[in-house]
Amino acid sequence: MSQGRRDALLLRKTMAGIGCDDPLLIEVLSTRTNAELQAAFVEYGKEFPGEDLVERIKSETGGMMKKNYGNWMDCLCEFARDETENVPGPSELASLATRLYDAGAAKTFGCDEDEFLEILCKANAPTIAAIKEVYNAEYG
Repeated sequence: MSQGRRDALLLRKTMAGIGCDDPLLIEVLSTRTNAELQAAFVEYGKEFPGEDLVERIKSETGGMMKKNYGNWMDCLCEFARDETENVPGPSELASLATRLYDAGAAKTFGCDEDEFLEILCKANAPTIAAIKEVYNAEYG
């Protein structure tokens, strides 16, 4: 079985019945490359004609938690994650760390989840590690 078909079936399994197997859904959407996710979505369409996997995920992750969890899952379904090993320069990393600080710890109440989603859902792993290092150095 191809990885795309396996992932398509795993995604279907995460949303079978009442509720959703959130940890498995998060694992698949967070750990696959853009190409692997696209292959899974194509295979899902072949396996379950007439069903749109993106719409199914949006329907399963909506509701009361849409503002946080659902938007995160929607962002991952855009296949827009940077898959290069490139890391921005020091000034851009400092800017990203500041944006995260301003969106979270600097706020008296709540958090600007959209800023976190925009930065962290699309950044590659080396960039996230570099942002974390700059953030910790600047904000503790």
